Amino acid sequence: MENEKFHPDNPDDNIDLSKIEKEKIPELVEFGKVRLERMRPEHKELLHELLSDKEHIRYTEFTEEDRTEEGCEEIINGWGEYFPFVVYDSQTNEPIGIELIYKAECPYKKDAKKADEWKERNQNTWESGRVFKKGVSGYGTDTKKGSVIFSFRHLKADAYTGACAPENQAPIKSLIRAGLRPDPEFRGNDLDGVVKDGINEEGFKDQFGQHCKELRLKITKDEFEQLEKEGIYNH
Repeated sequence: MENEKFHPDNPDDNIDLSKIEKEKIPELVEFGKVRLERMRPEHKELLHELLSDKEHIRYTEFTEEDRTEEGCEEIINGWGEYFPFVVYDSQTNEPIGIELIYKAECPYKKDAKKADEWKERNQNTWESGRVFKKGVSGYGTDTKKGSVIFSFRHLKADAYTGACAPENQAPIKSLIRAGLRPDPEFRGNDLDGVVKDGINEEGFKDQFGQHCKELRLKITKDEFEQLEKEGIYNH
């Protein structure tokens, strides 16, 4: 199931969108097999449908309030604070899911000092979360590359990050193929469990040999620009 964590409402984050000229933000992103279009009111039924199955979105952080009609409207109307997209198959024009790009959430929930330090270093770090329709697969990498490109080219990101549960392997593969690598700041980010074409059955372990609860990956602006030169983000 190619779903991953997302929740845009993070009041503890000091969001600074001053670098972004919102009126110049494109409302359509295309990469490979997918087209990301700005989510609009006519997409509320799709959004509500995707969020209605708790089991299907168990790896996300959507709340009960988000899953209501009012919550869906709030997400759709959040353009500018975060950036909600509908993901389409670029060949069939069939909507296959949603992708939401938002300021990265601070991973330190209990240590105020570490949280303040992290926020200072990551004032312009972005991440995204997606939910695909049941049975949809094979679009994760192109969707994630589209989000990475959007974040660096149009949001002027300093970095882009992602967090996944180790057992939720599909989005982890997408993040790696989109150029992200383990964030060295956190435990549980060794790639010992990764083989050339993906992830082996053992999953991820941290540097102490323990299975990690969350894998955090990251790509910086400099790394993005280097990979861009190498052609990883060519269609």
